[in-house]
Amino acid sequence: MSFNSIYSGYHWSSRVKKALKIHKIVKCALIKQNIQKKLIKSPVCINFYWKSRLDLDNHGYLAKLIIDGLKGYLLFDDDKKHIVKISHSYWDSDGVKVQIDDSC
Repeated sequence: MSFNSIYSGYHWSSRVKKALKIHKIVKCALIKQNIQKKLIKSPVCINFYWKSRLDLDNHGYLAKLIIDGLKGYLLFDDDKKHIVKISHSYWDSDGVKVQIDDSC
């Protein structure tokens, strides 16, 4: 889902349903990877790696939904006190890789 598709006319209730679905997918992925629930209280940098034909700036909305799904599980909050940098890159592997760095 890209910013272009959001701006093209999704109804707010549809956006809420999609957001909740992504949040659930994020939590399931964390559990499947045996990542323990533990809040990171120090500031973090988040690196996203995408295998996609979309322009990198079109991943912003999905990145937001993923970050929102991480809140309360790994991230205390998504404000500027807790997230100091977000980067986006391409990669050749399947799926989306999200790397959280608390030493940035």
